[in-house]
Amino acid sequence: MNDPQIDTRDDGAPHAGRFRDAPIGAAKPPRGVRWLLVLVIFMRLTAVVWLARGLHNWVLILGVMDDSFTDMRLSRQAVVIAMAAMDLIAAVGLWLVGSWGPAVWLLVLIGEAALPFLFPDLGVTVGDTLMALSFGLIYLFLLWKTYQDEAAA
Repeated sequence: MNDPQIDTRDDGAPHAGRFRDAPIGAAKPPRGVRWLLVLVIFMRLTAVVWLARGLHNWVLILGVMDDSFTDMRLSRQAVVIAMAAMDLIAAVGLWLVGSWGPAVWLLVLIGEAALPFLFPDLGVTVGDTLMALSFGLIYLFLLWKTYQDEAAA
């Protein structure tokens, strides 16, 4: 009960939720790689990539470069529209580093990874799938290292 970090009453009982801060300079600076910072930077960079992917889909929909969207099959148009919306939502969530952002992004990754195998005639390349899966694996690795880092602290 004589922990210097916990305020106690006159009778020795600890006050609920009343902790004293450590003196200035007493906290040890982190050593090695700061995995949480690396994870946040990765999420922001990934948000920029997914924002570009979403905007590219919107350029296709709006026909800014060419009018090929109206020439696409309806199934391909549906995929482009769905990915245009979901990529932008995932990009915003990743940029804000919210808890819902990576969840939406991982769902988008699963959907994009399944497209070439479920609908091979849509023209989605396996290269796009491999890029999306590599982003997902890097994210999971950084998340794992962040949790290890926090558990050690």
